[in-house]
Amino acid sequence: MGLLFLNACSLQPEKGWQPEVKTTTSANVINPNTEQPTVLGSQLPNPYLLANMRRAYTNVKGGTWTTLAATNLYVRFKPTTKEQLITLEETLDLDLFDEPLDYQVITEGDYYQDPAVPSDQITWQYAVVPTNFTFPAGITYQTLASVHIPTDIAVEVEAERLAGLNADGDDLAGNAAAITQRIPDCNPGYHFDYDLNKCVPDGCPTGYVWDDVLKKCVSAPVTPPSPAVSTIGKINVQDTQLGVQGLQKLRVVAKRWFKIERMYTNSTGNFTSTAKFRNKVKVILKFKNENASIRSIRGVRFWQVISSVKKVLGKFSGSQINNIPAYTFVRNNDVNSLQTRDWVAATTHNAVQQYRSLIIAQGTSAPPAGLRILISNWGSLGGTGAAPLFGIRFWDGLETAFVNNFIASAVNPVAGGFNTMVGYLKRQIDVVYNYNVSDYTKINSDLVVETIFHELSHTALYTQAGNLWYTAAVDATINEIISATVSSSPNPYGRGNTSSSPIIALNEGWASHYGQFLADARYGTNSSCVRVQDYQTSTCSNGTIRPHIAALEAFNPLLPDDPFKWIPRGLFQDLIDNTPGEITVNDQVSLYTNLQLINAIDSEIRSPQLYRERLLSENSNNQATQVRDLFRQYGYQ
Repeated sequence: MGLLFLNACSLQPEKGWQPEVKTTTSANVINPNTEQPTVLGSQLPNPYLLANMRRAYTNVKGGTWTTLAATNLYVRFKPTTKEQLITLEETLDLDLFDEPLDYQVITEGDYYQDPAVPSDQITWQYAVVPTNFTFPAGITYQTLASVHIPTDIAVEVEAERLAGLNADGDDLAGNAAAITQRIPDCNPGYHFDYDLNKCVPDGCPTGYVWDDVLKKCVSAPVTPPSPAVSTIGKINVQDTQLGVQGLQKLRVVAKRWFKIERMYTNSTGNFTSTAKFRNKVKVILKFKNENASIRSIRGVRFWQVISSVKKVLGKFSGSQINNIPAYTFVRNNDVNSLQTRDWVAATTHNAVQQYRSLIIAQGTSAPPAGLRILISNWGSLGGTGAAPLFGIRFWDGLETAFVNNFIASAVNPVAGGFNTMVGYLKRQIDVVYNYNVSDYTKINSDLVVETIFHELSHTALYTQAGNLWYTAAVDATINEIISATVSSSPNPYGRGNTSSSPIIALNEGWASHYGQFLADARYGTNSSCVRVQDYQTSTCSNGTIRPHIAALEAFNPLLPDDPFKWIPRGLFQDLIDNTPGEITVNDQVSLYTNLQLINAIDSEIRSPQLYRERLLSENSNNQATQVRDLFRQYGYQ
């Protein structure tokens, strides 16, 4: 039966709905590097419909419940454009499910695509919303059921029994006959007789109630079930340098039928639900909070880039519900594996939280909230990142050269759908991290974290210097990236001799410094070998050396083989530290702070020379002679 697509529909609360196709099948060969589809079975009778819930309340608590009202609506949306999906995912921040919530799940996969919807189109999105929910204009939706979600677990158990479900609530109970989903409401003390096709008296003595499943009077109230419990667990990420770390502020969604609770992990990775659950509660992890959402490109379903990366932790029953085994995201040696993608997402997610914590002591500007961070292993410049803030700035451009560098090069698996992918990505990238490396040790935790810190340090300049400054900085870099595609100019910053170079030098110099500075604060001597300059010998820890800071100190603005030596990556650290014995520069400046350094980057300051003068004027010309000499050694008179 075809479904009627509605932009405004009337509610039909007690009627079931018929899907176009009930099941989907998975491929014969399971590829561990490819997301697998969820396989559905049959639609189950809905125990949360009002007629069934009223009888459940009567059986458990006695009395009449004719005025029992719906608490929620079970709905589905059919967004047809990127903007409509953004409205649901971001503006309304709904917890959406791509599979219907009232079906058997034969195989739990990574996604479900309605068989009636082509794979390159956005599939139906299911949700549970309040009864007073205001549906967004222009987005097709259907109200599938008006439901009552009880807080009393005994009522929940009885409702599922009356509907003919098993104890887990995820299948029919043997040969038990489920009550019809269109059961009419009868007056108190009556039930509907389908043979007579009318309401008839229950005829039950005092202390008994009519049971629609057993078709006889049974003792009331029913035997109370075992108590439900909070969902409790812990989520970690493997840090290659520091060991297992708690995953902070991770969204955790617990779901059983239409009872859904959203929670977040704390600073140690622990979470606890307020709602009580029993048997077969599904727990889903989403890399999303108010600070950022971590996203990835997933095959030909490019529209999924609007949604955060998610991980189905599993279904839990009994004593496991309030003692879910700790789960740790672990890196795989294969950078193309889903396991590594999830680990990169987890590491990136934690880096965002850590950055915001670390800058408190420095007093520097924070990144904008709600960053859209894309991770990819298909770009040509592996182990690099960018922070264009296309979403924050609502910028519609997305140059092919930028995409090739950081997101997906011309030889990647999405080449055939490149234009479609770009269409979905426009205005959806604030930060991108490309982990396409040949050696997995190049994405050790501190190296990934430093790159994310570097990019977040760029975004903090949007807060500090404003939109016009940031747009000029991004445009300058993209101009050089484009130039590199048609000339021998070094990719992505150029030779340092164009009108774009001054603001690039300032922007990249600051982010290179602050990313390494904060990575040092996080890892200290527990760091990988680090270098900040091509052809520079990597600095490694010997138990006392702090590689992230030492690499900045080793920066040589005269290194002949480095095409980007004109970017003053070591300058900011030289303004802070007291290390006059450096070999590469004669550093006689000390005791500036990171707060003083970033405060001098104002909207009109777009070159190292202008920055130098603003820094001195804001700080009483502190060490003016030495500061000017230091800038001169970095090539800025």
